Amino acid sequence: MTKLVAKLRTNAAAYNAKIAGTLYLPFAERRLARGEPVRGGELATADDGKIYRIEAQPERVLEVRCAQPRHAAVIGYLLGSGHVAVQFGEAFVRAAYLPELEALAAKLGLEASVLEAPFEPELGAEAPHHHHHHDHDHGHGH
Repeated sequence: MTKLVAKLRTNAAAYNAKIAGTLYLPFAERRLARGEPVRGGELATADDGKIYRIEAQPERVLEVRCAQPRHAAVIGYLLGSGHVAVQFGEAFVRAAYLPELEALAAKLGLEASVLEAPFEPELGAEAPHHHHHHDHDHGHGH
């Protein structure tokens, strides 16, 4: 498996670099060691020393259709408070597929589908199942 090392911060022509090819990777594999995501269409160096164009590989996602902006706000809030990476699109919200998310959408009465699609979560999104410790004195579930 090729591991991404760094993003190119400008276009390939500025580097006068040869692009070795295109890597189609799921979201979890399009993150640098420090957690920074590499978006579809960006260029990155890999651990083999070559430069690749990176594209989002279709992966299993839950897509919640949002007929009203309020639906997107509610599902986005609930997923975000659980530190689930989400992608907002025109009338939909996507998250990596988890059965409990599908059940949550059904409970809220929202139309949800499981599909294979490119997953490009919003910047700053945490990886699914991210756990962390708080420095304050109250508890809350994650």
